[in-house]
Amino acid sequence: CDFDQDFKHIFLITDNTELQKRAVSDINTPLSTIKLAEKVNGSGYRNFRLSADGKYCVMGGGDGKKYFYVIDIDNEILHKLQSDYLESSYVPCFINGENQFL
Repeated sequence: CDFDQDFKHIFLITDNTELQKRAVSDINTPLSTIKLAEKVNGSGYRNFRLSADGKYCVMGGGDGKKYFYVIDIDNEILHKLQSDYLESSYVPCFINGENQFL
């Protein structure tokens, strides 16, 4: 999970199949839900990162998964990026938190 800069929203990966945005003031009710194209594998690594402006998130597929997701949170658009070379994908991040550098 991760929080936006103002700690008004929390972003959760539920059942390794969807991204949920929830208000901290009402944690039990999802504000939005984005279904992943394919289930990600759980990991001991932090495989989910939110950009500093809170507009995008990136998520690694985990062990044995050759892809990662870039998600446009505001527009609920999911991009799945597949690698021909990786065997697993872990710990993606935004350089300096900026959404133009992954």
